[in-house]
Amino acid sequence: MTIPAVILAAGLGTRLRPYTEERPKCMLELEPGKTVLDLILSQLEGEGVKEVYIVTNPRYKEVLERRYGEKVKVLVVEGEGFGNLFSLATALKKIGDKPFLLLMSDHIFERELLRRLLRCKAGENVIFTLCLDRFPSWEKAREGLKVVLGEKGDELVGKALPPYHGIDTGLFICYPGVKEVVEKVIREKGPKAVIADAVNEAVKTGRVDYVDVTGLLWMDIDTPEDLEEARKMYWRILRRDLIKPTDGPVSRYLNRPISTRISVFLYKKRLFIPPNVITLLNFLLCMLSAVLLYIGLWIPGGILTQVSSVIDGVDGELARLY
Repeated sequence: MTIPAVILAAGLGTRLRPYTEERPKCMLELEPGKTVLDLILSQLEGEGVKEVYIVTNPRYKEVLERRYGEKVKVLVVEGEGFGNLFSLATALKKIGDKPFLLLMSDHIFERELLRRLLRCKAGENVIFTLCLDRFPSWEKAREGLKVVLGEKGDELVGKALPPYHGIDTGLFICYPGVKEVVEKVIREKGPKAVIADAVNEAVKTGRVDYVDVTGLLWMDIDTPEDLEEARKMYWRILRRDLIKPTDGPVSRYLNRPISTRISVFLYKKRLFIPPNVITLLNFLLCMLSAVLLYIGLWIPGGILTQVSSVIDGVDGELARLY
């Protein structure tokens, strides 16, 4: 059974104005026709998550509904000057107190990060599981939500902390009990409370866990410079996502590093090659390699056999990209 996902997209993106005057920053493009939110939804769909709620403010409701229609459920948070915990509380009124994914609409990430989070086994009393990057870049460490670990898990989170043990990547799983904590924190701190406040409240009773996602690709987009960097990282994410969890050592470490670069290059340049053409080319290479091996030309025959294996990977990868 899959769990629903909540994507918070109510922020005004002031550091990205004027681009965010009429649309949320999650609607900014990573490539022509492909937005940040498109990528997030694609990652969710790839892991079987189909029930998606987007929490936004009234000014962005129409643009989101117009683009995504029935694919997502758009929830509107009323008022101004609220923190992202208030947006989460709006979603909780709809989905209730059951497990769900929580994502930030301005974070891009490779699919393996989401896969690890969904695969984790939380303890009985845990209400937050976050993704922890133990070795973030300087830019991420400066802007991100820092995490300080105790002996039994998460001890403290916050943007003002030194990144002793890493930073949060903006993806969580929330479990039953989170609704009570969110409501308590909002009562005490008001509508400007943020998710870090709720996580720290849960830490007091040892109800926060983490998944180590060090080394995986992700990024928080806050500024025009971040957006430019995200557009570069996007292509690396696409390439990494083409690697299958079931790939064996030869495929993962020899074939895929070559085939995925070819596939992403062709896709980026919009050089569409019909699958039948690739299949025919691969067949001819296989036949030629068989002939070479038969007449005793082992080295060129072996090389062509490996090339045909790479081309076979390109066939499937292009189908997934398009």
